[in-house]
Amino acid sequence: LELADVGPFSAFSEDGSVSFQGDVIPAILEEGDFFILGAGGTGSWASTMILSGCGPGVSLTIVDGDQEVESHNLNRQVLYRDADIGKPKATAAGEALSRMFPGSSSLISAIPIPLGPHHVRTNGLDDSGEVISLEEITGGELANDEEITSSLDKMDVALSCLDNQISRTWLNRACLERGKEMVNGGSEGVRGMVEVFDEDSCMVCRYGEEEAMSSEVVSCQEEGTRPVSSIVTTTAYVGSMMAAIALCVIARSRLAFETIPPDRDWFSGDIQNRPSGRLPWFGSDCRSHL
Repeated sequence: LELADVGPFSAFSEDGSVSFQGDVIPAILEEGDFFILGAGGTGSWASTMILSGCGPGVSLTIVDGDQEVESHNLNRQVLYRDADIGKPKATAAGEALSRMFPGSSSLISAIPIPLGPHHVRTNGLDDSGEVISLEEITGGELANDEEITSSLDKMDVALSCLDNQISRTWLNRACLERGKEMVNGGSEGVRGMVEVFDEDSCMVCRYGEEEAMSSEVVSCQEEGTRPVSSIVTTTAYVGSMMAAIALCVIARSRLAFETIPPDRDWFSGDIQNRPSGRLPWFGSDCRSHL
């Protein structure tokens, strides 16, 4: 069996206690289905790195509701070029990935609408317990909505690369409903983090309901409610590590591969293990409070 370091690179803290030595997985994954929410800084890095580590039979869905690539995206969102300005971000991302990985182009889906709560549930019920159809929720606009739901149903792992918490929480709910793991990542300035959610934890029990349901927009531009700087080194690390962990999640489900890298914090190039777990007052199953 040919083996390779999944990287993206070995990492050590100053005292040598934190390392990622590149646990062995197959050099190329030949099957797997990745769902990426967000095609910005981290999403553009993650999608590129995933397809770099996979064969042509692996499928990838990228979802983003931003309707225009803008000039300020080009310095750190590696999928885009001048000709993409004005295009929906998901559409431009799909076209770029198809150019870069022509053998995978027929298995790359790009959906230019935002993820909503109506996409994530698998039981077809509203809050009162009544059966409700997707067509009733969307008013008949079904094409992209059905594609999102279908992609969620067949995914093996999801990556959350967005700039707001509530969309991350909706994706987390979709993963819990389907028994899949979610790799969550984010960056602000020189700070970044990568973490994994499985069936034992969720956005609510890790961060609290108020934070998990927050719709605050965190943006590097003035239209955000809380503008932040965006540093390409941070987004590159976070997106690349999200891809590496997602590849490990797939490898673990396919092979006798026991572990994945621990959750990580990044601060100005210093990498630390990130504590993870539940807030002590959330003791029930995640589906009861998410």
